[in-house]
Amino acid sequence: MSDLKNYRIGATGGYTYTKEFWDAAESKQLTIDVATTDRQNFQKLLSGRIDIFPSGLVSGHSVLQKEFDKSASNLISFNSKPLSETTGHLLFPKTGKKSENLLQVFNQGLAKIKKKGIYNKFTDDLLAGKYSQ
Repeated sequence: MSDLKNYRIGATGGYTYTKEFWDAAESKQLTIDVATTDRQNFQKLLSGRIDIFPSGLVSGHSVLQKEFDKSASNLISFNSKPLSETTGHLLFPKTGKKSENLLQVFNQGLAKIKKKGIYNKFTDDLLAGKYSQ
């Protein structure tokens, strides 16, 4: 958080940010400007009213692709250092007779698509908006 102390930071109301983030805002270590939507925060970012807007990589790209023209979205870059990290999980019933087998099949398939480079292509396509409706 100390890396962010000299910046005006946009946040979207109703979103979950870390406790550390809000504690730093409450203690005036961070300057937070809350908006109603991600679109508003990107507009503030483009107009210079805020310096930083924490957004998920996929959701941020999606808003930029849907809500702004390419010239505007080309003015925004992403920092590779995450504000926070989350994980996704594949869930199976503990008592399911097929759960262990399904997990093995899934892991084998995932390893194959990663080895062939398909996983990275899917990720690139996702960020490019190929799967957006």
